[in-house]
Amino acid sequence: MVPSNAACPPRLRANTDDELPVCAELGGHPDPARFRTQRVKEARDEAKKEIAEYKAKKDEEYKKFEAEHSKGNQQAEDEANKEAEKQIQSIKEAGKKGQADVVKNLLAAVLEAKPNAVSS
Repeated sequence: MVPSNAACPPRLRANTDDELPVCAELGGHPDPARFRTQRVKEARDEAKKEIAEYKAKKDEEYKKFEAEHSKGNQQAEDEANKEAEKQIQSIKEAGKKGQADVVKNLLAAVLEAKPNAVSS
């Protein structure tokens, strides 16, 4: 490992504009401080890219999950509505069957008054 206080600046030579300066005292290795800074930037950019990819993947999975399960809810709701409609229909039919008898009994009770003596 190269000590952080290694003195390279007087003997730095740049190979090209794209490359890091090379320190002759370190056997041709790049300037440690500058190398670390560049590597930290690269790692940060890589991490941002990985995070964006992971987020996109999870968003896609969530949308797929939501689409699958919302269909199930819609089907359950449709089935419940059909069942409720059947029950309402059966109640209406039962009401129609006894409707004449109910009206007849109500009219008889109202029109045929039977006084009852109240005993104290």
